Amino acid sequence: TAERIATMAIQAERLERALLTAAADAGIPFSTRRAGSLLQCFLSAEAPEVNQLRTDGEAATAFHLAALNAGLFFAGRGFMALSTVLDDALLDEVAARATVALRAVAAERPTAVPSPV
Repeated sequence: TAERIATMAIQAERLERALLTAAADAGIPFSTRRAGSLLQCFLSAEAPEVNQLRTDGEAATAFHLAALNAGLFFAGRGFMALSTVLDDALLDEVAARATVALRAVAAERPTAVPSPV
């Protein structure tokens, strides 16, 4: 419904803020592009004009691997799409797991990620 779609957009904005905060706390350059409930992540200070010009390949791969090890799955290019089944508790868990992954990347240990739960 239109209400659920609007809720997902709000949740994506909340997740975006959580990711930006977690990356800043970990000392990792991070930027995003968001449209509604779709979120594209970049491990660079600014998002490139187009994805083909991204320069964060190695860091993005490390974040993807760390996220997988923390129990998160999203596209290897850092693309996230929220779903209508997400509620606030699940969104909090996603943010916590992403924080763990970003800390692992900062520590240069993307394969040694402890589970946050």
